[in-house]
Amino acid sequence: MCVPETGSRCWAALAALALLLVAGGGQALAARPAKMGGNGGARLLLHCAGPASHSGGEPAGDPCRELPLVRGPGDLVSEYDGAADTVMVWAYLYHPCRFAVMGVGFGIRYEGVQVITSGTCADLVYQDGESMGKWARSGSDIAFAWRPESGGIRGLIAPVAWFLVTRLQPDGFFEVTPGTSDMAGAVADTSVVPTEDAIFAYGRVGFGATEGLVTIEEPEKVAGAWGAVTVTAR
Repeated sequence: MCVPETGSRCWAALAALALLLVAGGGQALAARPAKMGGNGGARLLLHCAGPASHSGGEPAGDPCRELPLVRGPGDLVSEYDGAADTVMVWAYLYHPCRFAVMGVGFGIRYEGVQVITSGTCADLVYQDGESMGKWARSGSDIAFAWRPESGGIRGLIAPVAWFLVTRLQPDGFFEVTPGTSDMAGAVADTSVVPTEDAIFAYGRVGFGATEGLVTIEEPEKVAGAWGAVTVTAR
């Protein structure tokens, strides 16, 4: 495991470790680079996929083989007020102009709900330090990475992680955040020595009367500026 130093060195270390895995097998994640990559403006958004059955604290079936149909941010559901107490929530990476990412780090925060268990379709999981060692408590952080030979994840929108969430109260929320650890709040690109970009915006699923949030930033062609459009609970 890479010991957090600076963000840049951590993602780089993770990349080196992943390369070693390709060569001879093992486990690793990298350190975090200067914020000058090609994924600026990436958003980490949430989608409530609806009621989920589980047994012994684990989801029924493999979530990564039963992905919800999400073609773009317009398909994301940010609020839930149904009868079921337990739902599946997915974290999706989104960029209006496409992305190419080898690693993603972020935090989570929630009230009125509890995470029963969580997982990812990525190859590697990084947990170290005070906040990362408490996953998946509210206020904790984590980082996921893909092996170099996989090419990472690319496109406009792609799943990063899933959470089996149960309601404890009628109203509440579950949200992704920048976190506090070195590798949280950023994406690392597919370079041999990964370069990072800060995640631009984050999503929230609202339960009951609490509003959800899907923040979508669309590029404007005027002077290269970025405009913000906020889509709340549908």
